Amino acid sequence: MDVTYVIKESRSEAYVGEELVGVCEFSDNEGIRNIYHTEVKKEFGGHGIARKLVEAAAQTDLKMQCDCSYAAHVLGIG
Repeated sequence: MDVTYVIKESRSEAYVGEELVGVCEFSDNEGIRNIYHTEVKKEFGGHGIARKLVEAAAQTDLKMQCDCSYAAHVLGIG
């Protein structure tokens, strides 16, 4: 499994081989990164992929905000 940070798409992506199996989407506005959606295909759940996606999206100097409850839990926000 590979996790890729795709700044142009404002998300991190997880691949198994060439198959996209998960995404973590965010927006940057006024010095704040808001992670608003994290999703992993059901058949790939339970392997820590969502956590890795959130951690990749959170690698920034911006302040963090999470509308995604899972991301908030992983990052200890809220």
